[in-house]
Amino acid sequence: MDKNNKEIFSNRIKQIRQLMEDANIDAYLIPMSDPHGSEMLDAHYHEISFVTGFTGSAGDVLLTKDEGFLWTDSRYFLQAAEQLPPEIQLMKLGYEDTELYDSLIHRYNKNGLIKTLAVDMGVYTTAAFLAVSNISDSVNSSDSSSNCDSTLEIKDYNFVDKIWENRPPVKSNPIIDLDIKISGESTDSKLSRVQEEMKKHGADYYFVSALDDVAWFFNKRGSDFDDSPLFYAYALISNSGAKLYTLRDGTYSGVYEDLRSLNPNAKLIIDPATTPCRVLEYVRHIAKVIEIPSPIESLKAVKNEVELEGMRRAHLHDGLALTRFVHYLKTKYKPSEKVCRESELSEILTRFRKDSQEYRGHSFEPILGFGENGAVVHYSFIHGKNSEVIGDSLLLADTGGQYQTGTTDVTRTIGIGATTKEMSRAYTAVLKGHLALARARFSKDEPGASLDKIPKAEMEKFRFSYGHGTGHGVGHMLNVHEGPISISPRGNLPLAAGNVVSNEPGVYLEGKFGIRIENLIEVCCDSSSDELFFRDLTLCPYDTNLIDKDMLNECELKQISDYHLRVYNELHEFSEKECPQILGDTNFWNWFKELADA
Repeated sequence: MDKNNKEIFSNRIKQIRQLMEDANIDAYLIPMSDPHGSEMLDAHYHEISFVTGFTGSAGDVLLTKDEGFLWTDSRYFLQAAEQLPPEIQLMKLGYEDTELYDSLIHRYNKNGLIKTLAVDMGVYTTAAFLAVSNISDSVNSSDSSSNCDSTLEIKDYNFVDKIWENRPPVKSNPIIDLDIKISGESTDSKLSRVQEEMKKHGADYYFVSALDDVAWFFNKRGSDFDDSPLFYAYALISNSGAKLYTLRDGTYSGVYEDLRSLNPNAKLIIDPATTPCRVLEYVRHIAKVIEIPSPIESLKAVKNEVELEGMRRAHLHDGLALTRFVHYLKTKYKPSEKVCRESELSEILTRFRKDSQEYRGHSFEPILGFGENGAVVHYSFIHGKNSEVIGDSLLLADTGGQYQTGTTDVTRTIGIGATTKEMSRAYTAVLKGHLALARARFSKDEPGASLDKIPKAEMEKFRFSYGHGTGHGVGHMLNVHEGPISISPRGNLPLAAGNVVSNEPGVYLEGKFGIRIENLIEVCCDSSSDELFFRDLTLCPYDTNLIDKDMLNECELKQISDYHLRVYNELHEFSEKECPQILGDTNFWNWFKELADA
């Protein structure tokens, strides 16, 4: 980002500091969140991007009278360093010497530097608020803490809104009902299961704040977000039924009216990770609040057979598009005739996906990084150089689609031009880690953190590593990142049959190239041994030109060969049944068959 663009954000920070001074505020916290604790934000809620220019999907900003900080994780270190104006210091999460923002606020409070802290309580989650205030009103926690900063006054302000002219409005698009042939379970059935979970906690009500939880429960989908079929809504579930509150009049006034009418002795479940402070402040004086992780989230993570079959079908559509894209890059893309930018290649892939009548759009903003851009873990050609794909290097393509029956997320790293031994060695090391996890067998009580060690240990043999987790849960026609499970150092929960997770180890060499290989995998159960194992959902070949076979053992070579043959057979059979127009592309199928037989 050039100096002139950064001055825009410097001026905005200056405006906010003037408003802070006028309101007698010492510090202003800007969380990356919306009223539902969503990870993927609609344009209306991208306040951090508006203020600082940072376009990553994870971060928190703190502005004081003369300092500024952005906390984000390793996916965005390079991106943040490039985008942030000089007023904002990058705070790298995951490093032992990086002070977290709640700790910094407490320290500044004790030193008398921060006495008043402003934050928008309408988007700041209860869990985050408790970390800063160190006060909990949960029935499961004490009412005070010896570490509480009694002198820290937290106020409900939104200064960004005061300076954001022509701010994008909150969307309120039509909502559709999902046929049970796609959802596999009625809302009445889901209601019974949720009520059973409520009984375990002695709850009378459950306030549902996460948008994907609401959509899953009511078997509805929307289009208020660019990349997820969600709609803005809350829900209130009781022992007698459930009510949906949509954002159709610009407010959620209806849900507050019903919360006001709760019995004073009622016990209400909220998920502190997704419920905004404003709701907590409202209900804690009306009912007894039980703060626990969303009961729906755990139920939703285990897909039923209809949902799993829908995910498999979505990957047939997606695999055909992706493999055609790889074929295009390997045989038809000729920079000597026409050089494409990363964004143009993304559009070509999207056109392949659009050949499917069941394609509904991206499942997240596409990531196509060529050469050194691939080393930026969550690179975006919108904020970056939008480089031309020319020369000899690697193209990292991390993309996904929303389909009529499921959600996909896949990464392939593809060699463009002549590649080096260094590239092949790194690629093969990543592939070995990827394959090691894919063939893992494990017990039902093994946490995701244990599984995360499998690919990392394999790659460490070749002195390669990566800072992010190996896998995340994926929703069914919902968010591409779905909790509560993960294959990561923070993955404390065990996986279960019916989960869908990603398998995506990587290597990122700053200034050179990046490599990531990602498949979505279905968790299955071996009925004879009761062990769990993975089955690949993603159907797209690896780049065999980048594989150093001398680094692979016989088991791994057979694993690759079996996978490629399966991918070819399933996609060819699918094309015969549903995509006959593609069967006429003999160049594609001959190339594909030769790859599968190699």
